Amino acid sequence: MMQYALFARPVVTIYDLPQTTKQSEAGLVSTIGDEGLYGQACQVRTAPGGVTAEGVPLSPEVAEVVTFYGYHGFVRRDALKFVSEDALRAYLPQPLVLDADGINALERHIDELSLRRGQVTVMTPHEGEFFRAGGDLSRGRESGAAAYAARRGVYLVLKGRGTVVAAPDGRLAVNTTGNDGMAKGGSGDILTGLAAGLLAQGMEPFAACCCAVWLHGRAGDLAAADKGRRGMTPSDLLEKLPYALKEVE
Repeated sequence: MMQYALFARPVVTIYDLPQTTKQSEAGLVSTIGDEGLYGQACQVRTAPGGVTAEGVPLSPEVAEVVTFYGYHGFVRRDALKFVSEDALRAYLPQPLVLDADGINALERHIDELSLRRGQVTVMTPHEGEFFRAGGDLSRGRESGAAAYAARRGVYLVLKGRGTVVAAPDGRLAVNTTGNDGMAKGGSGDILTGLAAGLLAQGMEPFAACCCAVWLHGRAGDLAAADKGRRGMTPSDLLEKLPYALKEVE
């Protein structure tokens, strides 16, 4: 059974990302962790089950997906220590998904990603995080995403209008679903949970990223049709996710 490690920082609630991952049919989603510096973590196993609380230590042996959260006042240098030492330098064999503070932690330390070359690493930044991670959009989003993915050996999901998915082997896709009502804190966590859930089911990484992005945007379109783009929230998007999934069953 394949294993996955995921580092992210939620904006809305701790509930959103585990619930999204569960809705993507990943199976058992367990919230674990302590009250210490590194916050909480979410395990996702590809086995039937529900949401449970377990005092299990973080390790590659116990989880298919591990989600790292940053609390308010989280110190980025400590996030760097956690991500670089526990995720990158530990030579984890499982695919790694970096979002939010998992990406921000590597500001000025992005060369740490070279330790992951040859393994599956997914990054899901918005443009601000992309710039902090050493990205360049002077030639446009598609060109910038493609160049970064190839140079760093990662699968890049550059969020925004027309989200771009770029693979290290040169494959590239531009999404056509979604709307500006999704530009609210917390929406990206749902995308990350979707990608993690699809990866945990063994989907090829580029396909998993593309599917997650399309489903995320489609759920956003359904939420906008129901609540309006101004009034919709990430929770509305989460509510519409099963209907987006149903369309492609």
